[in-house]
Amino acid sequence: MNMGLVSVTKVLVALIAPTSVSYRVEDSASTVALDPSSDTGAQFRGGHAENQLVDINACEFKKTHDASHMDRFTVEANFLRTASQDPLWASLIPKYIRQENVGGHPFIVLYMVTCGFKRPIIADFKLGTQSWVPAFHDKPGADGKKRAKMDALDSASTTKTLGVRVTSIQIPPSTPTWVNASVPADAEYQVGGRAAVKKGLIMGSDQWKAGMNEEQFNQLLQAYLPTPALRAQFVKELQPYLDTFSVQKTYHFTGASLFVFYDGEGAGSSNPKLSMKLIDFPHTLGSPGDEYGELDMGVLKGLTTLRDAAKNAGTE
Repeated sequence: MNMGLVSVTKVLVALIAPTSVSYRVEDSASTVALDPSSDTGAQFRGGHAENQLVDINACEFKKTHDASHMDRFTVEANFLRTASQDPLWASLIPKYIRQENVGGHPFIVLYMVTCGFKRPIIADFKLGTQSWVPAFHDKPGADGKKRAKMDALDSASTTKTLGVRVTSIQIPPSTPTWVNASVPADAEYQVGGRAAVKKGLIMGSDQWKAGMNEEQFNQLLQAYLPTPALRAQFVKELQPYLDTFSVQKTYHFTGASLFVFYDGEGAGSSNPKLSMKLIDFPHTLGSPGDEYGELDMGVLKGLTTLRDAAKNAGTE
């Protein structure tokens, strides 16, 4: 099997409808989750120790954290609960619905953001210029050893230079193969980004799919958004995030992602259906009652990079 190609019928995302009403995978909400029964799916999953449940009928996505990291669960739940009620943030993140226990374990229940998309095509962009948590008040942040390790990893990707890296991305087939302005239902997708690299899915001439430098990053983004109309919609949807991070000083994010998705049906039209949400908040610092006090320049840099890259690729 060519591990760089995955049948669309096998591609699932943690935030979209899987093949059963409710199931659990050990993964991060920010990474592509392939069919758990397939060898390809097992190889492509990310390495975060988080449990997820999906309820298709209710359009609900449920997530928790490993038992040894419930402090992260608390941070994420508190942020989502608060931000969902804040007009500045509510439209930028998945809607918080409730918290519930499943098998004696707490889960955050969110609205499944790709609900209503017939054939979601997804990308996960990890935002920020560093992957270690800074000190905040009485919280010491990452120690020197952790900082050195993460700085080395960040320097080997586009995190330091661009403020964003590709975690996982689903690359559709070339537009000449599309039918009736849509990606064929039986299309095969290529996969890229850091998650694919870690799972050994990128080899030989496909190295550009790793997105390890600015040229590869731009090539990946253009392959993901292969039409001017898709790129124009991407820039339009991105603007509220740029506006918010240009002024907000309440929160500082480490490890947050911009989760982007568009519908393969009608993707080649002049008005494609594309959306995005900010996800993954277990390392968030600050709150309305205890503000971080500075602009999150790392995230802002990443968002600016994404906008400029899409514009440079052409939106008309």
